Amino acid sequence: MHRGVTIVELLVAIAVVTIVAGAGMGVSIAAGRRKTAENTAAAIKAQLFQARAYALEGKILQCTTADKLISWDVSFTASSMTLSEHCKPSGLHSTKTTVLPSSVTINPLPSVNPIAFTLLTGAPFLAAASQVTVTVTSPASANIVLTVSDQGLIQ
Repeated sequence: MHRGVTIVELLVAIAVVTIVAGAGMGVSIAAGRRKTAENTAAAIKAQLFQARAYALEGKILQCTTADKLISWDVSFTASSMTLSEHCKPSGLHSTKTTVLPSSVTINPLPSVNPIAFTLLTGAPFLAAASQVTVTVTSPASANIVLTVSDQGLIQ
């Protein structure tokens, strides 16, 4: 009597392994995209905290002696964010621009853009709004919403 596997048994085993591996890849890709969105939200939050901290301490990097520091701003496009020093009369001086990963966008853009943290108070100038939201979107994960209150609290 011969022992071994038939071609049909071998094909069935290969098919089962392929299906299991394919399902695992899909889960892995979704988890990677979700993690990318979470990391992007953390980077945005860190940039907002940095702008607030610079405003609280009155940090001057590029304003000249003829300028007056007004605020530290974080501005957004769908695919990037920029930290800027706002001086008067010379205007905005970009200090750091971060391009977002291609799978992540900021959509919709914040209603107040840029978010300007005023000098020595750290509170953002939001006009009539009590808070502003920054929404990070990614195809494979739920939206991540960050809020900045009129008192400068970032959540």
